[in-house]
Amino acid sequence: MLTTDLRETVLSVNLSSTGEMLEAVKSSGNGIASFAALHECLTFFCLRDTGEESKSGHHEKAGVPLFTRHGKKVISPEIFMDFVEAFKPDFFHLLSDGDTSFDSSKKRGIQSVTRTIDFAQKCLEIRNKRENLRKMFVLAPIVGGFSHVNRRKCIEFASSSSGIDGFFIDGLHANGETALFVPEKETLEIVKMCTENLPQEKLKMILGAFSPVLVLKMIQLGVDAFDNSLPLLYSLRNRALVFNFHLEKQGEKRKNLHIDLSSEGFREDFSPVLEGCECLTCKEHTKAYLRHLIDCKELLGTILLNM
Repeated sequence: MLTTDLRETVLSVNLSSTGEMLEAVKSSGNGIASFAALHECLTFFCLRDTGEESKSGHHEKAGVPLFTRHGKKVISPEIFMDFVEAFKPDFFHLLSDGDTSFDSSKKRGIQSVTRTIDFAQKCLEIRNKRENLRKMFVLAPIVGGFSHVNRRKCIEFASSSSGIDGFFIDGLHANGETALFVPEKETLEIVKMCTENLPQEKLKMILGAFSPVLVLKMIQLGVDAFDNSLPLLYSLRNRALVFNFHLEKQGEKRKNLHIDLSSEGFREDFSPVLEGCECLTCKEHTKAYLRHLIDCKELLGTILLNM
């Protein structure tokens, strides 16, 4: 899956030329997948890079703030939908205020719901006015922090809105490594409440670098889709995921779900990263080779760890 992250788009150009980037993709006429020469990829358009922690506490009534190397950029529903129209993703979520976590106040949770509903309504109004947006697969955001009351209010809006193809459960963390430290019990309670009160036949998606065990528990609760931010986050830190679906092998439980291949102990370890794994990295390369690539700061090391 090619995840089109609006923040990365803003980062790649000067804010004054954001319109030029938009026009460049728009003038190609075929969307971001064609523009990036990734014609066969499924594309999902989201607001932020879920692998990088977001700045908190900068709320705007007019839109959602993004922080780039060129300063703060407020993304309004109009700007957001302009990018959607130009990029032509296979599916996208409506603009949302998901800046909440377990430590957020009740007031912040209420604000996130109010603003999300306002942003989503405006996005839907724009979608209904533009012919080429009407057929796009759209996810309605479900926010509200860790308050069941707030979440239910957002669920009521999303479930009653016409033209919604699925749901995006947002506002559980601040992206980056924060997703690894969400309280499991409370997180699963929120996810369960959302999935049980949303139409069962429609897609449900959650983004974030959650632990593999928590992801499996979310799948059991009815979540259908996740992103690849965890392996990306680990690969950037020279770590390789080494879990499989058989947590017990030869009577021993696997204690760690990842290994740090920058460690000196792997310098002469010519075994695969994970025995029995069928991915290209494990079939064709050894820990020692990956340790060498990391030591030499070769980009190929990160690429192989992310496969």
